[in-house]
Amino acid sequence: MYILGEGVPRSNVEAYKWLTIADRSGRPEARKTLANLRAKMTPEQLREAENRIQQHYTNTR
Repeated sequence: MYILGEGVPRSNVEAYKWLTIADRSGRPEARKTLANLRAKMTPEQLREAENRIQQHYTNTR
């Protein structure tokens, strides 16, 4: 969804966040897409995505 901007603004950072959450939840199809996306992201984007992942887990506990 976020990778292609389908119904939401296109965002590699948000895509990385949700794909990481899916991967950690055991969704094997997320892993390959995540690896491909990671290769296209800047270090700053990766840091921002990791921050958002941490916020997600903090806010959902």
